[in-house]
Amino acid sequence: MTTPQMDVRTVGYPHTRVSATKTRLANTTAYGANDVVSEHATTGTLWKFTNIARKPGGSGYIVYGRITTDEVTVQGVRYRLYLFNSSAMTGVKNDAATNTEPVYADESLRVGVIDFDAMDISQTSANSSESQRDDLRLAYTCATDSRDLWGLLVVLDALTPASGQLYTITLETEPSD
Repeated sequence: MTTPQMDVRTVGYPHTRVSATKTRLANTTAYGANDVVSEHATTGTLWKFTNIARKPGGSGYIVYGRITTDEVTVQGVRYRLYLFNSSAMTGVKNDAATNTEPVYADESLRVGVIDFDAMDISQTSANSSESQRDDLRLAYTCATDSRDLWGLLVVLDALTPASGQLYTITLETEPSD
């Protein structure tokens, strides 16, 4: 589920804030370092950030990113979000050791990477964890027929997740056109 929102800051820049939420599998199968976080047993799935640009082929800058989860057991765990302007990637997006994404063949689709620091207990809720980046200036351009970006979430540290664990990723952008 993706929820676009407009947020006009006091400096006058119109920002777009988009969130995507996933519920992982109802199991506690451990993730190894560099596994894809997914709600599918054998295939990694992409996160769709809908309407991140104002128009098809639109561009701008990602200036903020946050990952939250409904579990405190992930404290100290780091995540990486690979961003692409298309879902038509060639690499294997798997939540197992055979994960090969991103691959060089998909370089033309790649927007960039957001590395999230170690998760910590949320300041707004004692039963959740979060990590945020407010120091970003990552340029993006959507595909010519799209206003969306796609992400692949990878855990950088081994962890045993909770059954049915919820994850939400929020991105804030300064659209330039």
